[in-house]
Amino acid sequence: MKKVLIIEDEKDIAEIIKMSLELEGFKIETALNGFEGLEKIESFGPDIIVLDIIMEGMDGMTMKKRMKKDIPVIVASACDKATRTKIESEIKVNSWLEKPFEIDELVNEVKLLTGGK
Repeated sequence: MKKVLIIEDEKDIAEIIKMSLELEGFKIETALNGFEGLEKIESFGPDIIVLDIIMEGMDGMTMKKRMKKDIPVIVASACDKATRTKIESEIKVNSWLEKPFEIDELVNEVKLLTGGK
């Protein structure tokens, strides 16, 4: 069973993503900010990360820069074009979904990048 870590500060969005991926057979953990995200990367060992960029505390870009492991990342965030270009020039992102996005689009990206369940 593939493991997905959702790092998202909006609890409702995190819960929708979590439920949708659990229905597809993925094991899920959530974190509310980059600090929690780094801790869960170590304790949970995800196969892929769904990452919001704009969060209180430690934002997604800072967290990704501090990650020691090379884990595929899907960014799910609402950023203007200039911010997105800056982020993509500074961190490796495997996929980018602009909020609001269709949940099926995210599920399909997770499946694609993990090779399924």
